[in-house]
Amino acid sequence: MKKRLLLSMILFSGLALFFTSNDAKAASLTLFRVYNPNSGEHFYTKDSNERKHLIKVGWHDEGTAWDTPTSGITVYRLYNPNVGDHHYTMDKKEYDHLAKVGWRKEGEAFKSVDRNSKEKPIGIPVYRAYNPNARTGTHNFTINTNEQKHLIKVGWRDEKIAFYAHHGSNDYFTIKTVHKSGKTVLKESSTKVKEGFNYVGRAENFPGYELVGSSTKEIKNIRSSQEIVFNYNKVNKDKLTSAIKSVDALKADDYTPVSWDNLINAKDAATAVINRKEATQKEVDDSLNDLNAKIKELVKRADISALQTLYNSAKGMGPQHFVDYPTYTKFHEAYANAYNKIQDLNSPQKDVDDALTGLKEMINLAKPDASQTLLDNLQGLYDTGITKNEADFTPTTWRELKASLDAAKTVLDSERPIEETAQASFDKLKAALDNLVEKADKTDLQALYDASQGLGPADFATRDDYLEYHNAMGDARNVLADESHSQQRVDDCLAALQTAVGKKIT
Repeated sequence: MKKRLLLSMILFSGLALFFTSNDAKAASLTLFRVYNPNSGEHFYTKDSNERKHLIKVGWHDEGTAWDTPTSGITVYRLYNPNVGDHHYTMDKKEYDHLAKVGWRKEGEAFKSVDRNSKEKPIGIPVYRAYNPNARTGTHNFTINTNEQKHLIKVGWRDEKIAFYAHHGSNDYFTIKTVHKSGKTVLKESSTKVKEGFNYVGRAENFPGYELVGSSTKEIKNIRSSQEIVFNYNKVNKDKLTSAIKSVDALKADDYTPVSWDNLINAKDAATAVINRKEATQKEVDDSLNDLNAKIKELVKRADISALQTLYNSAKGMGPQHFVDYPTYTKFHEAYANAYNKIQDLNSPQKDVDDALTGLKEMINLAKPDASQTLLDNLQGLYDTGITKNEADFTPTTWRELKASLDAAKTVLDSERPIEETAQASFDKLKAALDNLVEKADKTDLQALYDASQGLGPADFATRDDYLEYHNAMGDARNVLADESHSQQRVDDCLAALQTAVGKKIT
């Protein structure tokens, strides 16, 4: 039986072209479907005689496949002589390709509804599925969506719509689709739909508008012309635009850089939303909320003027201003903290105020600076002292003056001399100047000393007179050798020597 059925199938492939339809004038023709249980192939034919013959040789009658139109797009039939399988396509390129690889062309099998014709017929979709595991009966065609879903579920591949079957009704109705916002019509279009069919209208996107509700609306079992309306709300960007303008009125220098940068980033994002025509109302509202939040989060830049002034006033303070080094270290820490707060533009006002308080406390512990009057007086003494000539004064008093001048210069050259140091330097320099001793004129003493050399006891009337001379000469010798003696001392020595020499025997 199987051999006879397979032979019938093969013979049928060569005979099929001789069967013709007897209903050429009808708007549609019945397309029959039969099944070969040996090969698993479903065969489609509009020829009732061909159908009867196949059933007679063992094919199973599957009744009507669908109604095929008498005009439209040609669906071609091919036969594979190697496996005894048939295939159907309205793709001429596919038809020609299969012929090149060994399939036999069998011409037109039936018609598909041409949905692009002037009448715009709807047509019933004919779905195509492919069985990758079979050698014959690899394709199935059906208008039954449940059959298509089942095949896909059990491993067939969905090859979508192959062609379109004829629909029984010839009546068309107009479905008008209107897209509007309030009284403004954004777009309006119409389409013809066959009676009894379903139609799904789909909303479109319009820049600056947002759809209200579902994006699809379906009319089932159409029996009259109808209208589908999609409503849109105009996307309102007014508040966002106003918020951006309010940011433009602000000044960056009034706020901390971090909070300002956050605001500008939010503003830039908001501007991008404003400029994007496709922005939704939610995107606009979210951007507005973010921008308003960043405005509220702005932090006023701290007023550092008082801290800056105090910081500047403390410039040059050193260890000399404090009773001990640990106290100076605390001052230095407060001074450095003040600098950091001045430099950090993100410092909150509280931190700046705390730094101000801390620096004030340490400055209050500092020794007072020297007054300008004291420094001016010290400068005056110094200027007087440096005019003195070392050769004019005794070494001891000059050394004291030189040391006092050096100390005064150190004070005058320092950045922040304190009162006690400047006063001590002033007192010391004044004393040095006051105590300067000019070098004595020893000419007369030297001459008398030289002229009185060599006298002995015989030159004096008494021994006491000689001893007076002897002592006066020794004192003169010492005075002449010592540069530190004053003029008065030299003069006293000269007078004593003159008196002693005057007692010699003439």
